[in-house]
Amino acid sequence: MTFKKVTITSLLTVILILILNDVIYYYSVRNSLNDSLAKRMISLSEQIKLSVDHVEYAYSVTDELMAEKLRAASIAIQNSLPPDYKDVKNEQLVEIRNDLGISDIALFTPRGDDMVVVRSSDPNELNMGSKTWGDYFTAFNQLWKLEPVTVKSGLAMKNFWAGKISGSASNPSSLKNKYGYYYDGTTNYIINPYIDSTYIQRVEANAGVDTIIQNTLSKNPELLEITGYNPRTFSYADDDPRLFTETDGKKNPRYSERKIVFGSYNFPDEDDIAHVEAAAASGKIVTDLGSINGHNVLKVFYPVTEDIVQFPYVISLTSSVDEVSGQLNKQLLFFIAVIVLVTLVSIVGVYIIFRYMNQTKNEVAQAVQENYTNEMNNLVVAFRGQHHDFNNHLNTIKAFMDLDRYTNAKQYLDELVGETKLVQDMIEVGHPAIASLLHAKVTQAISRKIHFTYDFESVGKLDLVGMKSVDIVKIIGNLVDNAFDEVSKLNADNRRVHVDCYTEQGRIKFNISNSLSRPMDHSELERIFDSGYSSKTTGEHKGLGLAIVKERVLTYRGNITVSTEEDQIIFHVDLPAAS
Repeated sequence: MTFKKVTITSLLTVILILILNDVIYYYSVRNSLNDSLAKRMISLSEQIKLSVDHVEYAYSVTDELMAEKLRAASIAIQNSLPPDYKDVKNEQLVEIRNDLGISDIALFTPRGDDMVVVRSSDPNELNMGSKTWGDYFTAFNQLWKLEPVTVKSGLAMKNFWAGKISGSASNPSSLKNKYGYYYDGTTNYIINPYIDSTYIQRVEANAGVDTIIQNTLSKNPELLEITGYNPRTFSYADDDPRLFTETDGKKNPRYSERKIVFGSYNFPDEDDIAHVEAAAASGKIVTDLGSINGHNVLKVFYPVTEDIVQFPYVISLTSSVDEVSGQLNKQLLFFIAVIVLVTLVSIVGVYIIFRYMNQTKNEVAQAVQENYTNEMNNLVVAFRGQHHDFNNHLNTIKAFMDLDRYTNAKQYLDELVGETKLVQDMIEVGHPAIASLLHAKVTQAISRKIHFTYDFESVGKLDLVGMKSVDIVKIIGNLVDNAFDEVSKLNADNRRVHVDCYTEQGRIKFNISNSLSRPMDHSELERIFDSGYSSKTTGEHKGLGLAIVKERVLTYRGNITVSTEEDQIIFHVDLPAAS
């Protein structure tokens, strides 16, 4: 894999790791914040539950006090009225109501199978029946028979029963009323004084559940609403008859059966019924994360089942997670911007590196090409020189022959043939770049008094697979230069460098051998291709030549090894070739 591919792959890998890290960070932080918010809401639910418990206790005390007040008022009313309702006027009831400080007074008497209002300080209640009132109607009949009232709801005393706070049959808008019923057998009517919603709402305004809810909402701006569900009735349809009593065709809400016990319900969700029922049935907290009315919300359903409450209920806190999501989205955008910036900087950096590398490679290629051109020119000059000097050589040989100096002629011919053979050998190499390189090295060897020989089969009959001339010159040239530097440490008689090339099974193999100035151990041979390793003590670029050779050979899927034999070292280069 090339350096360019490795760099791009590494860059993409880093970018993917950054993106993956940010995604994991985003979801882990989001889940952590949501869990933290849920725990906080559960804590608030517990606080609200405790507050509601106190309110319920206060309600129970207040309820008993109101019941006692209504019983005392009933006795006072009985003492102020004749025993027969026919002798009672409605105006009398109005006066007594005002004197006692209660809301209204009604008198019930049996009529057929019903208990009907026959006198009242409120004209709307006259002739109102009660046989559809459930526990109330049962209590009326037990009172009339002078039996103890046994219904579970409300509060029973001697000759008296007070129902739970409930709605008004004559005034559906009045939902919180306290009714008392008294009968001791001395009259032909049941006395019914009651306190309407105005009084109870005044009590709640000072210490009621709604006040607690408003205070909690004001101190926790992320809370959207607090709701108290009645799990027994919350699943009922809004027009379910179990939620109402009916008098003279009028539907009156049953306060004890209301679906929402306290608070508001402005963020409904289709899963609320299932969550309320699950929390009430299991006694465990249920949480739900979703989108309602354009808000991302977290709902917590907290069941309350203690005996202190009138009936079990479920507290629900609805909290907005928009702020959490907004903060996370801002962080995500920031991280995306960082990734984009890092990517752009990396791309620019890689571009600069590649441009510098390409520029350096071009400079090297240009230098090698210039060297290659110079060597080719030298080769051509050699050919031209031989042709130009041909006549001179012939005249010189003729002169030796004419003078019968045959020994001199033979010596001259040997020298001439040697020079011609040298040029011919370079032609037979068959690869212009290698031929030029060898010619240059022959020239260097002569000047450095090195015995440089080579043996090439015709490499030109095979193609070096996709291999640039620049690279083959770099490989052979560095190895020969390295050999020349090593043998230069020896005396002239021992300076031997040899290059041979041959083909084997579709591959081209080079062996470059030279004499050693000193023995080399195994550890030196193992490190000989390491960048920076060198046996030189002076000179530039120490320890780079052999490292460059190995890098170039491996680039072309080749192989290079080194071995020693007696007093020489041999580099073996194996490169692919194609027919």
